[in-house]
Amino acid sequence: MPIAFVAMGGLADRGLTLAKPLGLLLVGYLTWILSAAHILPAGSVGPLVVLAALAAVSAAVAYRRREEIAAMVRRRWRALLAAEAVFLAVFAAWTLYRAFDPAISHTEQPMDLALLSSSMRADFAPPEDPWLRGEGVSYYYFGFWMMGGLANLTGAVSPVAYNLALSLVPAMAAAGAVGLVYNLVSADGGRTRVALLSGLLAAVLLVAAANLEGVLEFMRANALGSDGFWGWIAIDGLDGPAPQPAEGWRPGEFWWWWRASRVINTFEGGQGIDFTIQEFPFFSALLGDLHPHFMSLPFVILFLGLCVSFLSARSPRPADTRHLGALLGRAGPAAAARSFARGFAPGAWRLALLALALGGLGFTNAWDLPVFAAIFLAVVALRALTASGPSPRDIAADVLTVGAVVIGLAFVLYLPYFGSFQSQFSGIRPVADLTTRPIHFLIVWGLLLVAVVPMVVSAFWGTRIEPGWRRLALPALAAGFGPLVCWIGVLLWGRTGEVDVAGRFFSVLPLSALISLGAYSALWALRDRSSGGPRVGLAAALALATFGMLLTLGPELVYVGDHFGTRMNTVFKFYYQAWILFALAGGFALHHWAGRMRAPGGPGRALAAVWAAAFCALLIASLYYPAAAIASKPDPSAGPRGLDGLAHLASADERGAIEFLRDSAGPDSAVLEAVGGSYTEFGRISAATGVPTVLGWPGHEVQWRGSAGPLAGREDDVRTIYQSPDALVAENLLGRYGVDYGYVGPRERRAYG
Repeated sequence: MPIAFVAMGGLADRGLTLAKPLGLLLVGYLTWILSAAHILPAGSVGPLVVLAALAAVSAAVAYRRREEIAAMVRRRWRALLAAEAVFLAVFAAWTLYRAFDPAISHTEQPMDLALLSSSMRADFAPPEDPWLRGEGVSYYYFGFWMMGGLANLTGAVSPVAYNLALSLVPAMAAAGAVGLVYNLVSADGGRTRVALLSGLLAAVLLVAAANLEGVLEFMRANALGSDGFWGWIAIDGLDGPAPQPAEGWRPGEFWWWWRASRVINTFEGGQGIDFTIQEFPFFSALLGDLHPHFMSLPFVILFLGLCVSFLSARSPRPADTRHLGALLGRAGPAAAARSFARGFAPGAWRLALLALALGGLGFTNAWDLPVFAAIFLAVVALRALTASGPSPRDIAADVLTVGAVVIGLAFVLYLPYFGSFQSQFSGIRPVADLTTRPIHFLIVWGLLLVAVVPMVVSAFWGTRIEPGWRRLALPALAAGFGPLVCWIGVLLWGRTGEVDVAGRFFSVLPLSALISLGAYSALWALRDRSSGGPRVGLAAALALATFGMLLTLGPELVYVGDHFGTRMNTVFKFYYQAWILFALAGGFALHHWAGRMRAPGGPGRALAAVWAAAFCALLIASLYYPAAAIASKPDPSAGPRGLDGLAHLASADERGAIEFLRDSAGPDSAVLEAVGGSYTEFGRISAATGVPTVLGWPGHEVQWRGSAGPLAGREDDVRTIYQSPDALVAENLLGRYGVDYGYVGPRERRAYG
């Protein structure tokens, strides 16, 4: 907390509501980099040394700033108390839920448990791949590393730590949302009560609300809607009245709640040809996959908090880039570098912390790095805009220099990871034909669009035409319509066949226009001097809404080439990031409309009332899904209650083998077990213990590594070891992979006889 107090001086609460993810980031990074350099082992004394050093720094800062900290706490105690109460409430609620649904038994939960267990066993980074003996993990594993380090410090074994992490992530994210939106409203001059309510609303939208597919589930379970209606909706599995009637107030069909994450698709001859995924934070927590995109939630909000602090800080520009340019022309690079360093010195460590957080996002979830790097560059441009009379050249110089420093440092800080990471990325490809149907788009985004779009339009309506407005309009138009121009360029570059460009233009025109309005309004809020100074809070909220709309526009034009070869993963990851941004901006919208309600006369009060009625109706409708899903998902016959994710295992012998290996296997040990397909129970022993096996889930290994080369021959070797009657052959193969434990259970007998 003392480090947050110093690092985020531009925020009203000085970042104290973001101290938890900041603490995890600092401890996780220091233990990781020291272990990667083989200075301190992460599995034993390393975390304790790091904690002691961090405690010493924090104590020194707290002592030197004790009067400032005490004064700030007296001023902002309501916000701190609200964020802490939200954290504890969400953590307790999800932990209680997990106690009724603890089993790590489906989807990709075994994979996530394997990466968590391996991170907890590792003395030195990178952890060994638990499903590919002798190879380091080829995946963005920093989230598992941070959660695993916390588990080691608290003595939790991995199947328990797994379920606690599923509770911790939404709790930190909700508390961070309360704090960040509170800071935005405070920066905009909002009252404390409205700021707190706005923060609470943002937390609800982020971790408790759902898309509107739950309304359709209610209709289907109660036999509402005609065949024509369901044919028009065209969501896989929603094709008429449910085969099982509703169990009281909720659907009775097995795993009905799964469909809320599979809304967008196009069907041809009864077959889906545009399969996509649209998870949202509540769905992720309910499903129980401890995936990187889920674990990054609180760290995304931490990074956004650092960006808002950077934007809000009452300090000079981070570097005199105009002076730098002059020096480059007169005195040469050496003198220019010295001048540039002097310009950066006052805020250098704040930029270093931004780089640490940005690189950590990329290490936790690779999809976050380009998106939030772009958001940071936009923040740098907005900050430069608040300076007196900056020219476009000055703004561009700031964006290039500050962006290069922070993004470059982000890569340097995590170089042991980025230097060896293997990616599936194979370029940007145009979406030529299959796009999202409007009804599907509204089912996914209806609630959040109603939260933010009226605010964007209202803010634009409040701007005025004054000298210099064209300088704001040009970048705003570029933000809205530049993606379409880029799409056309990608089409031409790739010589794609016949595409209906005019039809695509009109289909994305509403989003493009709203993006331009949002960008223009954000720029105006920072240049408008009529209200006594830049409206940083409003500008930041509009920027969040604008980037959210950009992320939803992106998959209608291009997708990232990867192992899947479709836009499925692009929709999945961009939509998830957009949900975060929309939820935060939607919380701020409450403050925006509360101001309109207080306005004397005019249409503002009536419009605010209309917005409140529409938004409340959709919010209540969206909250049906979480309540019904929580009541539906736990399986009463799945095994004992509690937080042990493997307590459901029927075999006491298997549980005993897992506990034996966890306690007895050495740091270089490996275990032999049967090889099986993805999404199965194969690989369970290595997943539960972190002790690596020769090969597990080959399909996922190919996804992680981009090729099957590192796996070549391993599946056959495992089969040979189990089936060969020649002990020498088996012994030689065991020696090749350094295996010193063998496991024989029901899976091995089924696979190898």
